[in-house]
Amino acid sequence: MVEDIITKEFFKITEPLMDSMTKSESDLLRADTVVQIAELTQLIVRECLGAKNNSTLTTEEVEAEIKLGEKNKCGKIKAFLTRRVAKLTIHRMLSGLKKTFCPGARASSLISMRAFDNDIEELLMEEGDGDHDWNEVCVDQRMKDISLGKDHVFEMDLKELLYAHTTREMSIPESTPGVTEILETPPPEAVKSAITRQVRRFLGVFGWFVNNEAVTQTERMISAFEEIEVRPIITEEAPVSVSLKAKMNVKVLVQKLITRLFKNAKVNHNVGNSVGIVESLLEKVWAKVEGESFTVTPDTFRTLDKVVYKDLVRIWGSAESVLVMFNMAGSSDENCVASIIKARLMRQPKKRRAVCKFFHSAGKAMSKPFRRSSEPVWVL
Repeated sequence: MVEDIITKEFFKITEPLMDSMTKSESDLLRADTVVQIAELTQLIVRECLGAKNNSTLTTEEVEAEIKLGEKNKCGKIKAFLTRRVAKLTIHRMLSGLKKTFCPGARASSLISMRAFDNDIEELLMEEGDGDHDWNEVCVDQRMKDISLGKDHVFEMDLKELLYAHTTREMSIPESTPGVTEILETPPPEAVKSAITRQVRRFLGVFGWFVNNEAVTQTERMISAFEEIEVRPIITEEAPVSVSLKAKMNVKVLVQKLITRLFKNAKVNHNVGNSVGIVESLLEKVWAKVEGESFTVTPDTFRTLDKVVYKDLVRIWGSAESVLVMFNMAGSSDENCVASIIKARLMRQPKKRRAVCKFFHSAGKAMSKPFRRSSEPVWVL
């Protein structure tokens, strides 16, 4: 469960960073990320179990150990998030540079991608880190220095690394027989200028992530871990109350739908049989969704009745026709309506969260210099 939580939350915020990469690049990065998440999970589980399994400690000592464990977990998660996001963003930068300056180059080999990944790892590790790869205090300070632009050596080394791997891909493609091809090779100054702009953008985006989103995501994961830890002590009555709440949520959704139908049909729901329709439809919907896994969020309350209403009007032609159907005693079409509600409830569209939107926008901004124009992109 801990590993599932970390995986889900991490890929929510990093998928936009891999949108523009090749499949081989994104697959490699995902595979490496999964391995690191597994290692992080082991460390966190060890922290969770450490104090609780030590029977020699007093109550006060156990509480102190738990508090220290919470702090250590937060540090490890934040260190993982910041370091991994930095690496993915740098990979994205190189991918964009290659598309701009090496459009005819062959896809990078696995060896080449691994070499670049190792170079980034060495760049992100402070000199002297050695085997202390998970020293979260050291990593956190290192990431803060980078995000604030304090580490000028890192900035210079990153530019050199991007330049070396970008120019390595520059090669003259094979000529078509009988056709003379002229390859416009960008001057080094143009490549370096583009890299400088990308590094500046990286520092801005990364600074925001370290100081804001990494903290928010860490707190979100810790809260999810706590739910796992308290779940075994939930009383037997809890499933009943959860089920009742779910049914009441569905009832509100049905009420909103029926209210919308009456309103659009210009029928006073106080005069019509709105209560009877709601109760009848609720029982049919609940019979279909009881025991199923679904979530009713504020977005669900705001949008589901609108979407289902459009579905019903598309089938029956108008709001009035739908009400006629509901008022026909023993109508089998109610089951059809219940099925539509269930289908919509089970597959609600997932909206991008604020951080996903931010990374998507940041990615577009970072890739702006890479878009094709009528003249060579490297013209300064």
